[in-house]
Amino acid sequence: MRQKHPRRAPQRQEGASLVELLLGAALGLTLVLLAVQVYVSTGQPVRRIAAQVQLYSDGAMTLQLLAQQLRLTGLSELDDQGNPHFQGLAVRGCAGAFADTSAAFDALACKAPTADARPHAFAIRHQADAHVTVPVGADQPSNCVLEGIAAWATSSADSAVRYPLADQRYFIEPDEDGVPTLYCRGMRDAGVMGSKQAIASQVEDMRVSYAVTKLPDASEPQPVQVTAYVRADDPALGAASERWRRVIGMSLCIVVRSASPVIGAQQPPEPYVDCDGQPQQAKDGRLRRSFRMTAFFHALRPALDAGTSS
Repeated sequence: MRQKHPRRAPQRQEGASLVELLLGAALGLTLVLLAVQVYVSTGQPVRRIAAQVQLYSDGAMTLQLLAQQLRLTGLSELDDQGNPHFQGLAVRGCAGAFADTSAAFDALACKAPTADARPHAFAIRHQADAHVTVPVGADQPSNCVLEGIAAWATSSADSAVRYPLADQRYFIEPDEDGVPTLYCRGMRDAGVMGSKQAIASQVEDMRVSYAVTKLPDASEPQPVQVTAYVRADDPALGAASERWRRVIGMSLCIVVRSASPVIGAQQPPEPYVDCDGQPQQAKDGRLRRSFRMTAFFHALRPALDAGTSS
């Protein structure tokens, strides 16, 4: 006997009406706009904090690198009689830029001064070996950009001895994209200057003051007490190269900026203090900070003639 199945009434299928679609679209658009607003309002501080962290890291690392190299200024090994092989001038500088960064150390000259010469530049020298520099190749000493240095300098204590002399110049110039960059270049061999290579980018300014001692006299031929911090163009140093033997340290300041703008046009400019100790406001949306340090040249002792006067 066949069973009869009851028939089901056909169900009516209904889709979303146009009004419902429009309401859904409007609600979705509202949520998207809300999400964008939240991102904009919270994303700006996040980018700003990230830029601040990067700024402090870059500034601290740059100063640390410079401090390590500055403390080697004037370093020299001694011969059997206790005389240093390197007895030449160990530091020179300009309250502005060098006229030619490839010039011989004793021939380094400064560009013509301007009303506000910035940034400064300086050069240092010291005997190099694989222990105080980064060794390259077969334990060859290197300059500030890791190029090998040959034994090109003649010893002041023994003319038969030749040794590697690190002769390095530090300065700020814009790179090929116009970004202010701290550069270094150093000698590789007699008459062979190495290439200019970047140490740190986004470094806008560098100011240097030199720690000088009093002039030597018969009672104290090698004074070590610092009497002043002066700029490279101060009369205490000036053009007389031998006066640079009074320098036994440096106070250095750099201004570093963020790589890109992180402050919106509607936000107030970010204040900072420049290397002259003056409050400034960055108006291009970038963050800026100044970083300072002082390094003494422990290997140096000033040695001016007693008759020299300031």
